[in-house]
Amino acid sequence: MTPLEDVALHHISGAMRVSLKRLVEKSQEDAIDDPADYWVDLVASALNGMPLLWPPMVDSGQSPLPFEAPHRIETEVYLVGSSGLLGGPTLDVLLQVWFETESMNAAFGIPLLVRRVPSFGPVPRAIWDERRETALRLNEITPCGRLLLLGHPDPFGAKPHHVISEAPLYVLSTILAARMTDPPRGLSGVILEHFAYDFASGWIGDPVLSGGRKSPELNAFLSYFDTARILRIRIRKVTTWT
Repeated sequence: MTPLEDVALHHISGAMRVSLKRLVEKSQEDAIDDPADYWVDLVASALNGMPLLWPPMVDSGQSPLPFEAPHRIETEVYLVGSSGLLGGPTLDVLLQVWFETESMNAAFGIPLLVRRVPSFGPVPRAIWDERRETALRLNEITPCGRLLLLGHPDPFGAKPHHVISEAPLYVLSTILAARMTDPPRGLSGVILEHFAYDFASGWIGDPVLSGGRKSPELNAFLSYFDTARILRIRIRKVTTWT
């Protein structure tokens, strides 16, 4: 046991889940103007410097052994001033996660589109057509794009209720979103509790967009898509907890 266990983070997926719940709460209170910007700033400030005790989990039933050596999370936020020069659509966030741990050296990227949508009824056609077109463009480069839909002004209702009573957000793959002929109605994608594991484990990430090495594909991606923010989360082995 480490003396910092009371303040350390056990699993990165838990931090993702809490941060997204906080995002939806603030969105439902109409306390934020730009949900993506709020979430990036929240994660970057809350996780930077945080000790991490366990490797990432792929699902809730998995129980990996904790790290033997100390590990720490570092976060960085980048504004890409020259992105979108080729006239592509806007991308809210490019999430990059780097693992430099005692057992892994890997990195991946996930393009994110974030939108508030009504909790009841279908997504408005104007919002959906814009997101669908962006999803089509993303799919030409990567299969790893994700569309985060935040319920507003309430969480999404869910059925059957014995499985989950409500969901603050749901997530669609851009592969599926681009091929939906009609806007989704109600809870139509992966719920937050499941998505948090995918989000943090690399299960859905694209190594080409990681930024962990020189990549002409990443340069082309940023030149085409008007990328608002890059959020990089780095998990690395350190010599001491302090």
